[in-house]
Amino acid sequence: MKENTAWDILIHDASLLPLPDRAHFIENGWLAIRGSEILALGKGVPPPHPAKKKINGTGCLAMPGLIDAHLHAPMALFRGFADDLPLKTWLEEHIFPAEGKWVNGEFVYWGTLLACAEMVRSGTTTFADGYFFEDQAARAALQSGMRGLMAQGILDFPTPDSSSPAESINRIKNFIRDYSASTLVKPAIFAHTVYTCSPNLMRECQSLADRYGVPLITHLSETRSEVEEIIKKYGRRPVDHLE
Repeated sequence: MKENTAWDILIHDASLLPLPDRAHFIENGWLAIRGSEILALGKGVPPPHPAKKKINGTGCLAMPGLIDAHLHAPMALFRGFADDLPLKTWLEEHIFPAEGKWVNGEFVYWGTLLACAEMVRSGTTTFADGYFFEDQAARAALQSGMRGLMAQGILDFPTPDSSSPAESINRIKNFIRDYSASTLVKPAIFAHTVYTCSPNLMRECQSLADRYGVPLITHLSETRSEVEEIIKKYGRRPVDHLE
């Protein structure tokens, strides 16, 4: 594309934070965008270049997108449900039963779409997610235009989308296959945690991750009681349990 081609977007009179280093902060600047690329930025008045859309950024900050490194996006629909409880009680007596009753593909799609809308509004452009029916979560993420490390979940017992770990393994394989070429969604494996996934299942998930070249994510040492439970059960701390 020729340099004299009009910019798609020109943001002017905005504060710019192009890098984490505060020394690069620009109090009154401009930013030129074409397609998915930032072509140029600077301080003061922008050069006389045509732009299809101009945005007055007075009172606004332009900065790199935020990243949410741990999310179960569809659970936005469970917000406020059974709050202020110990994690084990919250999960086993409230969340797991509610997921068994309510969670399906449509729930995951709409819950993820809601979460994406909230993230985009607050400046988050990338997130790491782990849940069930993750193909529907990925569909919502792609529709929103967000980037996601998106992991299909597995536990030792039946989940909302699988009657057994073996069925979950098949879902994981299909999910990785379907999204391996995506430029926005990177598929991954979500082994829920060391107290809901046996050592053998963890090893199988790690083997799958190695075979397909995808990340493996899990919850680890979230609470003191979890650490105590794993030490009592296996004689090792959770982090050692994964080695």
